[in-house]
Amino acid sequence: MSEAMVDEEGLLNHSQAALILDVTPARVTELVNLSKLHRFDFLGRTYVSVKEVKARREEDLKAGRPRRTFAKRVSVAVKAVLGSDAAQNRHGGILPSERTKARVLKRRKT
Repeated sequence: MSEAMVDEEGLLNHSQAALILDVTPARVTELVNLSKLHRFDFLGRTYVSVKEVKARREEDLKAGRPRRTFAKRVSVAVKAVLGSDAAQNRHGGILPSERTKARVLKRRKT
C-alpha cells in the first residue's frame, strides 16, 4: 500500500473521492467499473488514486462545472481527512508522508 500511495500521490476510499468529485460513492464505483478510475484493493477495502481523482475533477471544471468557493473546498478537505480509515492512517493518511516516500524509495533501490 505504501508504494501505491507514493506512486499515486495518495489513495482515497470511495466516500472521500465522492466528496472531492461532488458525486455519490455509487458514482465513484461506477467510474471504477467503467475504468475511468483505477482500483486499488488493500486489506479488503477498495481505494482510488488521488492523482486520478484530481485529474477527473479538473476535467469536470473544463466542462463547465462551477468552481467551488474557498469555504466549500476547505469543508470537503476536512470531511475527506476525517473519513480516513485505519489502513490509510497506518500509511500516512490520505497523502503519503515524507517518511513513507523515503522508505519506499529506499526499498526500491535495494
